[in-house]
Amino acid sequence: MTTDSALLSASDDELHAVQHQIRHLEEQLQALRGRVAELQPAPAKSTPKKGERDYDPKVVRAWAAENGIAVAPAGVMPKAVVDHWRAAQDAAKQPSHGLAV
Repeated sequence: MTTDSALLSASDDELHAVQHQIRHLEEQLQALRGRVAELQPAPAKSTPKKGERDYDPKVVRAWAAENGIAVAPAGVMPKAVVDHWRAAQDAAKQPSHGLAV
């Protein structure tokens, strides 16, 4: 019986040691994952997926009409018109530097 209890005690000791090592490794892994998150660059801005728009066609059509650009009342918006609209939006966001004309 003493060999059985000695084997059981050795197994318990080994199990305790293995569980301790697992906890230690999990702590190290958590610290390393945190460091990776600190070092990685921020994810790039997502681009719209095919079929998704990052603009409202009604807004672009209204802008086009105000600026004398002919576009169909429905259907696919020409890329050139959307590009011009985006450029106009970007220009409108630029500071005027307080210059009066």
